[in-house]
Amino acid sequence: MAPLRVLRAAAPSLADSATAGGSPFIVSLSGVVSETPTAGIGAYSAVKAAVAAAHHVAARELRRSGIRVIDARPGHTETELSHHPIAGERPAFPVGYEPAAVVTRILDAVRGDEKDLPSSAFQGLPTAAS
Repeated sequence: MAPLRVLRAAAPSLADSATAGGSPFIVSLSGVVSETPTAGIGAYSAVKAAVAAAHHVAARELRRSGIRVIDARPGHTETELSHHPIAGERPAFPVGYEPAAVVTRILDAVRGDEKDLPSSAFQGLPTAAS
């Protein structure tokens, strides 16, 4: 619920920014698991799919207020989070993307006025082993 509450709380200020001539945006990171649920992290995949769906609808609803919502769905990214499961063993992921490359791709999307970043938009980024 937190991503939806943050979006709802931020919307009035972002709409004010758009009215004043700004170009407000929200970036959501639902990740590739929202497109392709992953064995071993089914609950996580389901939550990310729900976030992606909610932000997809929000993009349509907030567009009229001048607010752009971008859902980014990168594949596995090498952060410390992926090495510390809440319970049990983490799934055996392939080597993931370099975090800085993922951030750069998302920033390029913001600057380029992109509206969506499916997992295919991250293909070709350097991996941590590159």
